[in-house]
Amino acid sequence: MLEQECYVIRIKKIIVAIDPGIIRVGFAVGEIDIEIDLSRFHSLEKKNEEKEDNPWSFYNNLIGLSETQLVKRYVQWHVSGQINLVELVSTCNREKCQLQYHSNEMVDRVNHFLQAFPILQSCDLLLIERQQPGACTDVQNLLMNLLDRKKIQFIAANTRNKEIGSILGVTDRMARKKLTVTRVLKWFNAKALEKGFWNVQEWIALCSFKEEEEKNKDVTKEQKEIVSQKLIDDTHDAADAIFMIVMKLKQEIWPSVLKQTQMMIRTLSSQQRQKRVLYMNGDDQTDQTVHIEDFLEEFRFQPQLKKSKDIIK
Repeated sequence: MLEQECYVIRIKKIIVAIDPGIIRVGFAVGEIDIEIDLSRFHSLEKKNEEKEDNPWSFYNNLIGLSETQLVKRYVQWHVSGQINLVELVSTCNREKCQLQYHSNEMVDRVNHFLQAFPILQSCDLLLIERQQPGACTDVQNLLMNLLDRKKIQFIAANTRNKEIGSILGVTDRMARKKLTVTRVLKWFNAKALEKGFWNVQEWIALCSFKEEEEKNKDVTKEQKEIVSQKLIDDTHDAADAIFMIVMKLKQEIWPSVLKQTQMMIRTLSSQQRQKRVLYMNGDDQTDQTVHIEDFLEEFRFQPQLKKSKDIIK
């Protein structure tokens, strides 16, 4: 949302992303909270501005933000993990559950999923990885039918793979998973990604743990590879969901913010150029500030009518 009067650009959205599967669902909830305050550039009367006070230098700094800086500065993670749909039904408290059926059918799994996470209905945007033809599309179809379709956006797996740098047509599925998990590990440590988290406090606590790779210097390369493969296999669904939110931030939300910021700075600069003109008043070396309309008034051509007697002549 762009507020012209206070020169602040504010965008706040709750985005949910899921990577649907028959049994497990990769699930992530991120809050995009961006505030660009340009109010300090409203007054541009200084002749020699500091570099950090220059609005265009400020804009260039925004353009130079890396992917990791964007995520850590503007995304707050609330939930991340892998949801076992079968366990949601089997471990459900039947006495307190508001649902009537508890079978192993996919519709009951999805209904329990919606009941356990009401954020799916209240979020601003729901990103779903589109399942390829021939795969199980029951989860995405049921969600599309039960939720508001206006806020659902599908992301193709090939689009995600292209974004993380993989080549379309690569047949090694584990290689594609590894690329995604490796990218997400720039924002989370392995412990937080593997265990998952269900609130902000737990996420902060998990991310505060230091990796213990230095303590295990005697571990062989083969053992490390096995651990790496297990981590990828256990976390790739959640990593896909997390990465979809980051893709949305990078490809649509942040470019929109930069465009609005650029337009705002141009508007501010134009207003300042038209608002005030400083000039020297004769021999008096005191600067006087006048409106540009008043300054230009004496230079305007004003036609004067001739006197009637001159016209008669």
